[in-house]
Parts: sequence; C-alpha cells; structure tokens
Amino acid sequence: MNKKLLIILSLTISLFSSTITVDVTADKFVSNKSKNITIFTGNVKMTKQKDFIICDKLTIKTLPSKNNTETIAKEYIAEGNASFGLTSPTSIIKGKGDTIHYYPLDFKYVVVGNGYLEDTKDNRILVGNKIFLDEKTGSANIEGEKDKPVKFTFQIKAKDK
Repeated sequence: MNKKLLIILSLTISLFSSTITVDVTADKFVSNKSKNITIFTGNVKMTKQKDFIICDKLTIKTLPSKNNTETIAKEYIAEGNASFGLTSPTSIIKGKGDTIHYYPLDFKYVVVGNGYLEDTKDNRILVGNKIFLDEKTGSANIEGEKDKPVKFTFQIKAKDK
C-alpha cells in the first residue's frame, strides 16, 4: 500500500530566550534521542514563521536537553532537491543547492553544490559551488570551482549622459 504518511511535528526551539514553533511534514520520521538526531525523509517541508526548507531528507541535530523540556536545534541538514526561503526586515532570500546546512544558533546558512541564492527585493543573484550566508549580518561569501566560476548578477541604475 503506497499511502503517503503525513507527519506533522511541532518542534520548539530556544533562540536567544524566545520560543519559535517549527513545523515539519514528511513521509517518514525517525528519531534517536540518545544521539540527539531526528531524520525526516520523503517530501520534507519545514516551516518556521515565514521561512521554509524543502528537501528529500532533513536531518536535525539538537543539543542535549538539560531538563528534558526544551529542544535546541544546533544544525539542520537538507539534502536532495534542497531549497529554502528566508525573510528578514531588509530582504527576502530564496536559495537552492545539493545540500543546505542551517545553523540556527548563529543564523548561518551554507549551500553546498550547485548553489543558487536570489535576493528578490534587490534583484541580486549569486551562483557558486559553495555559498555562505550570514542571516544576522546579511553578508555572503561564495566559492566557485575551476570550471564553474562564481556568478553575481545585479541591477544598477545607469546615469543618462
């Protein structure tokens, strides 16, 4: 029977003493509390307020819980058809890549393999093999390869003569 299982898990994570609800849907869910790891596979979609990650496999690594009442995520690893979107007061970023690492305690993303980022508010596009994005500062660092150089596309207003 090929019925699709729908799993909705609300995770509460603590970031700078605020509580944020994270919802994940997937076809399959596996958790190992002793190893502080949770894995979702098949049609995975994670949402956190206006932000999202979509992929084939999502691994969530957490910090050991001191009092068993809170879950603190230290890393999200999205693999297979991985894409994400994040909204900040100054920009809306959409991205994709082979693998996406998100470090919520540092507000940092690392896109590895066929990386693509687009700032939809500023019409900027970044393409590279490895893209580092700091959500807190808005800075980005991109690495290319010998046969796949970094590409940066932006619009600039031309001054008439």
